[in-house]
Amino acid sequence: AGIAFDKYISYESVSYIEGIENVTSEDIKLAEEMGCVIRLIAKAEKQGDKAALSVAPHLVAGTSLFHAIREAFNAVSVTGSAVGEVVFYGQGAGSLPTAAAVCADIARVASGTGVTTVRKECEEGFLIPAQDEKFVTLKNGKKYRYFE
Repeated sequence: AGIAFDKYISYESVSYIEGIENVTSEDIKLAEEMGCVIRLIAKAEKQGDKAALSVAPHLVAGTSLFHAIREAFNAVSVTGSAVGEVVFYGQGAGSLPTAAAVCADIARVASGTGVTTVRKECEEGFLIPAQDEKFVTLKNGKKYRYFE
């Protein structure tokens, strides 16, 4: 989000953060019965001259590319006015990708070639709560954000 909006965005300023600690095996089974999977999704959406940021478990529709993401793989979707939607996909979790990233960071710092990017602070009111989110209720009564 900081890169997309060219602003320093602190963890504390993200409007909604929820981890996966409350996702149960029953939730996963019920999602599968609906043709969905549950994925932890971080969203950064520009809404006019403001932005909404959130991280939360979502029910992901079977028709979504994000439905197929498995194991140590991650995907990032970026929508640009000139190119439309572009998706970046690859390993981003697990012991080997994490170790490679840490080693690359250490090598960059040790060699003195690390680049420090200074971004301006977010103006007051730039970050707003997410709007128009769609929710789906599982048979057990739990609500999840829906991602198509």
